[in-house]
Amino acid sequence: VFSFWHEENREHTAHFGEAWQGEVKERVQFYAFPQMVPGSQPVYDFWKKSERRHMFHMGEELRDEERGSLQYYAFPSPATDVSAVYTFWQPSNQEFTLHLGSPWPGESRIGAQFYVPTGSVSLAGISRDQCNHCFEANIRYTPYMVGLPLDSALLCQQHCAATPTCRHFSYDLV
Repeated sequence: VFSFWHEENREHTAHFGEAWQGEVKERVQFYAFPQMVPGSQPVYDFWKKSERRHMFHMGEELRDEERGSLQYYAFPSPATDVSAVYTFWQPSNQEFTLHLGSPWPGESRIGAQFYVPTGSVSLAGISRDQCNHCFEANIRYTPYMVGLPLDSALLCQQHCAATPTCRHFSYDLV
């Protein structure tokens, strides 16, 4: 799942695929399932009319929301080999963001929205071949980051996210 920036709406969104109208594609934020796996539930995008922003969550519409499309599948509660995707509030942009880990500078953590895989992509019966949104095979980026390798794709992703000059990461599943 990538993050996208929409300048006119002054918001980040988090979805698979290409940028929606008015968005610029940024970086991978987390991994989710493109189809239902045992124990997962759908995550939808919701348009909050009064605030002109998208929200991403499981379940029904909340006050002043219109349900959009199903975006991906995730787990509703903690389990083995999953991490929480949190909603954060960024007061400088007056926006909610959605990502793993600690707050970015200036953000406040609101709470966990859902849980996504952090271990092997074969988690919950999804093979590497079935998860074509998760990884691209035979891709390597340069320059290589010093002090690596790391023990998981999640650690590589988090290291890249914390490195201002990093735009892409790779991880060998061999």
